[in-house]
Amino acid sequence: MSRYQTFLLAVFVFLSGCTQDGQDPESQFDVSQDIEGNLLILNRLNGPILLYTSESESPLKEIGAKEDFIVNISSDGSTPTSLQIWKKSQVTDPLEPDIEKIYKEWDIVLSNTSEESEQVVWVIKSGSASPAVGQLSFDYPSIDFMGNMVIYNASIYLDSKSGKRITSVAPGVENKIIGLDYGYYYLFYKYSYETTSQSEAVGWIELDSLGNSLNTLVNAGSPIQNIEVPIYSLSDIGRFGYLDIINHSSYDVKIFTQNDIQIEDVVVTNQSTYGLSIIESNGGSYNYLLPQNNYILTAKNLITGETVATKENISVIDLYNSSWAISDTISYRNITISNNLLEPLTIHNEENNDYLGLYIAPGENMSYLIADSLTSLVARNLTSTREAFQFGSDAVWNISLLNPNFYLQITDSANIQGMTFNNSEFTLSWELGSSTDYLTYQLLNAEYPPYANLNFNDSLFKSLTYEYLDDSKDEESYVFRLNSNSIDGEEYGWQEVSFQIDAIQPNGLYIYPRQQIITNNSEFDFDIMLEEVENVRSIYVELEYDKEVLSIDPDSVQIGTVFSDCEGSLLLINDNPDQFGILKINISFLGDSCNGFEGSGILVSVQGKSFQLPVDNESLLKLNNNSSFRDLNNSEINISNINVSQPHIARVVFP
Repeated sequence: MSRYQTFLLAVFVFLSGCTQDGQDPESQFDVSQDIEGNLLILNRLNGPILLYTSESESPLKEIGAKEDFIVNISSDGSTPTSLQIWKKSQVTDPLEPDIEKIYKEWDIVLSNTSEESEQVVWVIKSGSASPAVGQLSFDYPSIDFMGNMVIYNASIYLDSKSGKRITSVAPGVENKIIGLDYGYYYLFYKYSYETTSQSEAVGWIELDSLGNSLNTLVNAGSPIQNIEVPIYSLSDIGRFGYLDIINHSSYDVKIFTQNDIQIEDVVVTNQSTYGLSIIESNGGSYNYLLPQNNYILTAKNLITGETVATKENISVIDLYNSSWAISDTISYRNITISNNLLEPLTIHNEENNDYLGLYIAPGENMSYLIADSLTSLVARNLTSTREAFQFGSDAVWNISLLNPNFYLQITDSANIQGMTFNNSEFTLSWELGSSTDYLTYQLLNAEYPPYANLNFNDSLFKSLTYEYLDDSKDEESYVFRLNSNSIDGEEYGWQEVSFQIDAIQPNGLYIYPRQQIITNNSEFDFDIMLEEVENVRSIYVELEYDKEVLSIDPDSVQIGTVFSDCEGSLLLINDNPDQFGILKINISFLGDSCNGFEGSGILVSVQGKSFQLPVDNESLLKLNNNSSFRDLNNSEINISNINVSQPHIARVVFP
C-alpha cells in the first residue's frame, strides 16, 4: 500500500471517529505546542498555517490564527534547518503541498537547547508576496559605557508601541534572531526592571539621541541586519549611586536629606546604619551608597542642631560618583543652566572631570550654587559621547548644541575664511573634545620655518598666536591647518582656514622678512621696503638694533630697486652704526626722472652679523619714529605704520 493510500485510510478512519464523537473534522494535524522549544512562531495572519521542515513528510505543526506557538525542532546547533510555511487554506494535499503556493521559507540554524535566550523567533504576517525571509539579529550589552551593569530587560516591538512584542531580551543576550518579511521597520524598545517577585515598567526608547526614529531595512541586498539594543538610563528604579561627603568645617555634623530624614535611613548597606549620618569635623568623610535620586542635603551642628551648610539639587546617579565638601571657607556663586536638548545632561568640572552632582532633564532650566573656584565646566550626555563647555564665570549657560567628545573645530572660522586682516600678529583658537590626544598644525605659505613646518604637540592647548607675519603676497593666502588624534589613535582629519595679512598700509616703511632664524657668528640679510608711497623725494631711516648682539657693516648697504628709473641718487650712511646700535640712512632721489617716487619696492638691502647669543634667544630690529618721508616741497609725509608709540619691529631668532 502506498504512503498516499495509507494516509487516506487513516484520514477516513479519523474522520469517521470524529464525526461519531462530535469532533471537528478539520483538526487533523498536531496543534499542540511543545512545553519548551528552540523556535517561537508568531502567526499574525487571520487564518491557521502549516509548518513543514525539509525532513517532514507531513505538516509538523498547525498554528492557529493570531497564535504565538512554541516548537522544538531537533538540531545540532550548527546545521541550518529548512522551514516552510503554507497557509492551511492553500493546502489540498498535506503530503504534497503545492510548492507554488508556499507562503514563507527560511533556512536558519536553530539552537540545540531550549533556552529562551537562544530561541529563534519567526514573525508570520501579511503584506509581502515573496516567500523570502529577512533576519534581525539583536545584541544587548550587559555592561554600559561607564562599566556599570545593565539592569533592565528590553522588549522589542515592530512599527508600533501598541502592538504585540516580537521578543524580549535580558542584558547580555547575543544574536537573538528574529525572522520576518523583507521590508522597512521601525523599532520600539520597552524596558522593565525584573525581580523575583515583580516586573516594573521603566520607560521606552523610540528615538536616537538626535531625535531620529530607530529603523532598519531588510531586503535582498541586506537580508541580515545586526542591531545593538540601546541601553535605557532615564529611570531611577533599581539604580544606586555613591555620594562622598567630606566635612572640612570645624563642627561635627549630622547629615539630613529632604523632609528632615537622616541620611542613614536611606543609605543602602548590609550592615547597621546607626550613626552613619554623623561626620566628624576637620576632614571626616563617608561615602554613601544611595538610591538614585535628586537630593536636598543639610548638614547640622551635632551639638546645637543649627544648620552648617546646605546642598540643593544634587543628583546621585549610578554613572558617576557625586561629592559634597562642607566648608567654612568655600564661597559660592549662582549659575542657571538651561538644557535645550532632547536628552538629559550631567555637569562636570572640566579641569578634573569630577561629576558635580548636577543632572538636568531635557528642556529643564535649573539654578545651582557652585564654588567660585570652578571656572570651567563641561556638560555631557548620558553616554558621554557628546559634550559642551563653558569657560569663565558667566551666571547663565544655555546649552543648545553638543559636540562629539572627539571633536575639532577652528573657532569663528566662517569670519576668518578669505578675510584680510591689518595686523601682523594673528591669533587662532579652536575647540577640542575631551578625548583628543594631541595636535598637529602648520601655517602654509609662511616664510618663517617654525610656522611653516609641521608641528606636533601633545599639550591640548586651544589657541595659537603667530607674530611678525609678513604681508601676504599677491594671490597668495596663509592657510592654517589643524589636525588631532583621539586617545585610541583615530585621526580626526585636517581643518583649514585661509586668510591674508595686510599690516603695512600705503606710505609704509618696513623690514622684510619680519623674522628669520640665524645662528651665532653668522651673517644674515634683510631689506628695508617701501609700501605704496606717493611723491616721495627723500627718505630718512633710523634702524635700531642691539649692538651687544648684532653688528651692521655700513658698506653692506645696497640701493634697492626703487632707484631703477632714476638717473642718480644720493645715499648717506653713518660711519659707525655699531657705536650706538643705530643705522642711519639718508636717501635723496636725483634727476628729472625722480620727481617724486611712487610705488612699492626695496629701498635698501642690508647685511648684519651676529656675534653674541641673547638671553632670550631673539634680538629685535626697529625702524623708529625718527624715520621720515619728504615730498618735492620738502614737506614731511606721514609714515603710516610708524609713530612715537609704535616703531616697526622685526626679529632674528637664534635656535
